Amino acid sequence: MPRLLADDGIVFVSIQGEDGGAGGGILNRGADVVGLSNLFGSQMDRVWQSLIATAGEIFPGLPLVGYEHGHDLAAARLAGFETIGALRIWRLPATAR
Repeated sequence: MPRLLADDGIVFVSIQGEDGGAGGGILNRGADVVGLSNLFGSQMDRVWQSLIATAGEIFPGLPLVGYEHGHDLAAARLAGFETIGALRIWRLPATAR
């Protein structure tokens, strides 16, 4: 089994809707938080709520974090998340190595 799939801190979540719609995402437990990422589905409000509930069951008591922009950020805010700061991404060009 690949190490990623054997890691208890990483959970791939699949959501099946009654209408046949599907969705899912990834929960990634850090030292003090659980990250939500790679969300997808036909009913994103339902995906967000399902992932939040699943995170609470699997990793109780830990705050949830994520990084979104545009429409995805709006969906996160509708799910109850708040912006806490700007995301900084660092890059080292391949030519510098």
